Amino acid sequence: MLPFDFNAYSALLLPSFIQGLLFALLLLWRYGRQRQSGDLFLAGILAVLSLKVAFWMLGYAGWYNRLDAYTTFMFYFPFNNFILIGPLLYFYFLSSSNAHFKLEKNIGRTLSFPCSIWG
Repeated sequence: MLPFDFNAYSALLLPSFIQGLLFALLLLWRYGRQRQSGDLFLAGILAVLSLKVAFWMLGYAGWYNRLDAYTTFMFYFPFNNFILIGPLLYFYFLSSSNAHFKLEKNIGRTLSFPCSIWG
């Protein structure tokens, strides 16, 4: 039996999850070539939103009612990471509006609170 049971709800969410993940990977690839920090932050935003879609997609696919490793994965993987959206949006708009924006070493102070709640 497949670990992913397609139904009307999960089939509608699958294309948006794949598209979000694909564009996040393409932005990471472009960041590796051009080193524009806006690409990195936009990829992070897309990845966070795609993880939220994956939570609903896997839930509708029946991973909650299996009572095996898939159910354990659904309960312990941090899908609800919307606390990271605020700093990612801040740095994305900062890098979009400032052409000379570079990540500094004190970025840890900005991301320490969301990461402490998330992890």
